[in-house]
Amino acid sequence: MMGMLEKAKINKPLAYAILGQSISDEANIGVDSIKICLVSKEEAKFLWDIGNAWGLVNVFRRFNYPEGKYREWGFTIKAEKRKEIYKTIGPMPNLDKDVAFRHLVKRNIKGGNKRAHGQTKNEIIRILRDKGPLTARSIMYELDIGYGALKTHLKELSLRKNIKIIGKNTADFRHSHRRQANLWGINIKV
Repeated sequence: MMGMLEKAKINKPLAYAILGQSISDEANIGVDSIKICLVSKEEAKFLWDIGNAWGLVNVFRRFNYPEGKYREWGFTIKAEKRKEIYKTIGPMPNLDKDVAFRHLVKRNIKGGNKRAHGQTKNEIIRILRDKGPLTARSIMYELDIGYGALKTHLKELSLRKNIKIIGKNTADFRHSHRRQANLWGINIKV
């Protein structure tokens, strides 16, 4: 009888279901990637083998963390495959992961600047004035822009002293064991 790995290598819906479950359970959906990591090298390699059979994943590797505390094994999902995966597996059960996943799918579409020169910085100030303080990720989702572009705008606005970091996001209890995100707020009345 064939094992799960062999079945997933020839059955695309099964492969996507397995990877979808691992994204839901184990993945870190960041601002620019989806990374699946496990402490078990064998389990991570099993998932990578499935994804690799369908051309969905980047290289398998070891991720080391600071101070030698622990290491994990894993891989990232190819950027050009995110939309296909999301379309196949549908919304994530975790709303935060779903929002992050949908944002990454939208960011893959090349389209150039959507706003006039200076408009993004004005929108950041407006959002912080109306809804702030906010994390960079929240601002990114609100404006529907990439993280790299947002970092540039935040840095420039901070240097101009329009905005500043006013604290840490201590309200996010799910990630209390991780580094807490900075909260951005208005520095002067703009």
